[in-house]
Amino acid sequence: MKSFLILDNKHVFWKVLLILQLLFTFMDLNRMLTEPVILQPTHPVYVSVIIFVLDQLVTFANIGVIMRFYIFRPWFWQFILIVQPVVLAIALYFEFNAGGYSFNDKLNYVNFGIILLYFFLLPVAKYSKDIKQLNDSNKTPQMEAN
Repeated sequence: MKSFLILDNKHVFWKVLLILQLLFTFMDLNRMLTEPVILQPTHPVYVSVIIFVLDQLVTFANIGVIMRFYIFRPWFWQFILIVQPVVLAIALYFEFNAGGYSFNDKLNYVNFGIILLYFFLLPVAKYSKDIKQLNDSNKTPQMEAN
C-alpha cells in the first residue's frame, strides 16, 4: 500500500487519472442522492446501475494497472471497452429524447463525452494489453501444442 501512495515517476499519469475517476464517481453519487427528481436523468434505473458498475470496473482496471495485479481474461476487459460507450450512448439517447436540448448543446455533450470516455477507458485498454502480454509470456511451446 505504501508504494501506491507515493507519487513517484512510475504510473503518475494513471494515479492522476484514478484521482479524477474517483472524484467524478463521488460527484455522481452525490448528484444522484441530492438532486431533485425533476432534474434527475431521464434514462431508466437499470441503465444507471449498468453505468455505475462499468465505472467501478474501469476504476478497478486503473488500480490494477497501478498495483500490477491482474484478474479476468483480456476478452473481458475488451468487452468492457465495447459495452461502456454503447451504454453511455443509450443514456444520451434517453436524455436527448426527453427534450430541452438544442443541436449545439447535443453536439457539445457528445464531443465532451467522447473526450472523457477516451481518457477514462485508457486504463482498461492498458490493463487488457498487460494481461494479454502476461498470458503470452507465460505460454510455453509445450502448452501451445496441446
